[in-house]
Amino acid sequence: MKGAILSGGYGKRLYPYTKDIPKTMLELKQGFTILDLQLLDFKRNGINEVYMLVGYKKEEIEKRFGNSWKDIKIKYLEEEKPMGTLWAIKNLYEHDKSDFIIRNGDTICDADLRKLSENTTKSGKVIGILATKMVSPYGILGIKGSTIVEFKEKPILDYYINGGIYYFRKEISEVLGEDFQEKEIEKTVFPKLAREGKIYAYKHKGIWKSVDSIKDYEEAVKMFEKRRDYDFGYITDKNIMLYSGKDAELSGNFILNLIQGNAEINGKPMKKGKQYEVNGKVMIHSISQIYLSYGGKIENW
Repeated sequence: MKGAILSGGYGKRLYPYTKDIPKTMLELKQGFTILDLQLLDFKRNGINEVYMLVGYKKEEIEKRFGNSWKDIKIKYLEEEKPMGTLWAIKNLYEHDKSDFIIRNGDTICDADLRKLSENTTKSGKVIGILATKMVSPYGILGIKGSTIVEFKEKPILDYYINGGIYYFRKEISEVLGEDFQEKEIEKTVFPKLAREGKIYAYKHKGIWKSVDSIKDYEEAVKMFEKRRDYDFGYITDKNIMLYSGKDAELSGNFILNLIQGNAEINGKPMKKGKQYEVNGKVMIHSISQIYLSYGGKIENW
């Protein structure tokens, strides 16, 4: 399985930040861009060959990442003018008919991409789409008659949206060869396959954010103020996330609590709801994608 990142757009709604760089090169913190994060996501999930589907300011991406980054092989496919997502993905499959995880270049997400691909394959569907619940951009009012009785500030709504991360099985190349009038895959291939019942929905419950406006970008930067990303996952000021099969050696004085997934601590299975006190060093092994909460101070990892 290989990866591909749609990174050809102008990012006009993010101007002037995108005056001289594509939006995928926006920094989440000093020296760490959206593309750094996405490539790191691929590496964490065992993907070591990635296609950059580039266009606007492609030279900035090539200058930073070259043909190899953190042992990931990188290849570039360029569109000289905006051709739409359908053309970009058709062009990808003309060069390489593999199974792909393809993602929009402006999404921040901590999804288990292995499960996305595995579950799609088990379902027998042609495509798997990451589905995430939408956070309302506005406060929601509860009204009885003409009286406001409740106010919920930007709650998570009870329906799913397209999360912009896809698993394409190589059989998709047959569908891509059909004649479509629209330029976007979301308006052509996806509706067709949805009508035929050939799309798997991978329901994601973790972090997801689209960076599509200046407000989105400023919120994303705040998310990363107290977050550090590593090959095993990331650590915030309150939580730790490890990807499947990853190890993290931590040291300090703190208490760990397993919130989600299956893991081992110093070779022994962790139990949900049990607190693990650490004074010194500890080795965490993630059997599945896990989340840990902690209290105290982590000194080294």
